[in-house]
Formats: sequence, C-alpha cells, structure tokens
Amino acid sequence: MDGRKNKRFWSSLFVLLFAGPAFLFADPSPVTLEAAHDLEQSGKTEQAAALYEEWLKTHQTDTRFGEVLLHAGELKKNSFQAIEMYTLYAPRVKDIALQQTLWRRIGILYTLVGEYRKAAFFLEEAFRAPAVIAGDDSWAVTVVFLYVAVGELERAYAWVERLNPIITDGNLRAELNYALLEIYLARGEPENAARAYAILEKKFPESNARPKAVLRFYLDALDRGDHK
Repeated sequence: MDGRKNKRFWSSLFVLLFAGPAFLFADPSPVTLEAAHDLEQSGKTEQAAALYEEWLKTHQTDTRFGEVLLHAGELKKNSFQAIEMYTLYAPRVKDIALQQTLWRRIGILYTLVGEYRKAAFFLEEAFRAPAVIAGDDSWAVTVVFLYVAVGELERAYAWVERLNPIITDGNLRAELNYALLEIYLARGEPENAARAYAILEKKFPESNARPKAVLRFYLDALDRGDHK
C-alpha cells in the first residue's frame, strides 16, 4: 500500500469510527415550535406532530401548552394516538375552556372509532359547565343518543332533563324529543313514546328529526301489533 492509499484508508477509518456515530445520534430537528412549524409547512405533518409532542414533554408550564397540544392532536392521522396524547396531557391544561375543548375532541374521536360509552363520558365532561351549551351545540344532544346506544337509559334521560331548559334551537329541541321517543321505546313505555312523538309532530313538523321519528314510531307499533 503506497503512501497516498494508506492516507485515504486511515482517513476513511477515522470517518467511520468517529464521524459515523456522531451522525447517527445527531438530532436532525431541534425541539422547538419553529422547527415543528417548518416541518408542518413542508407537508411533513407526522414528523411535525412528533416534534410538537416532544416539545410538550418539557414545556408543561408554557402558556402555549394547551394550544400546542390541541394542534398536535389535529395532526395525528391515527385517532387512537391522538386520544392517548390528549388524555395524557389534557389534565395539565390550566385554561378550563381549553380543557373542555380537549375533552370534547376526545369524545368526538371516540365516537369516530365506535367506542360510544367513552365518547359519552368525555363529551359529558366537555359540557359540564352550563355556559358551554348556551350556543346550542349539537354534540351536547349527541350525548343522549350515545347513552341510548349503550343502554344507559337513565343517564340518557337525565341528560335530556338537563338540556331541556338550555337548548333553544328548534332542530335540536326536535332531536331531544326524538331522543325521548327512543328512550321510552327502549324502556317499553309506548304511551310515553306516543306523547313524545305527538309533541314532535305538533311543534316541530318541519324538523330533521321528524322523518326518523315517524319511521321509528310506526315500526315499533307494527312490531307490537298495534295497527291503529
């Protein structure tokens, strides 16, 4: 081996032994919101979400913590991963309104993956303060149907009673009457179901809930052999 080849050999060996490990363990992106934002802007949303999550681990007293948490979850493509991150960090958010937004997001995600009991629990947490429902939020009414779906009829009925004096939107009030119809039918109380149906027909004939109520009410009547 001549001198030049010998020199190249030792130079290559130095790079492999020293520069190689340094390259392998180097952090390609600093854990900053700016770096995460840059990744997001370049379309690398999964890497951005991972970097935001790394930032959350060490910045739990930062005033931006809750907003970053909310946004990081929005970038997650896997609903269960978003749920896991939200449930881990949401209790550490100091802003109550933002925390309730996070509970709501968890509830919606559980609805999307078909876990209705958990969805109802987190949505109920989100709407625990009456002022939150003042805007006639359809997800507040959805809680009733989620409880009906999992057979928790008493909780569904209690939620209707709570919403009844708060909800003002006509379509949502019609949905509440339809929910009562479902509850009464599930309880085996056709007379009460008939009253709920009559209120819906009389007060909300043009509502989106009416066609569903008509179908449900008369199918139940046929099942019971009541053809009147």
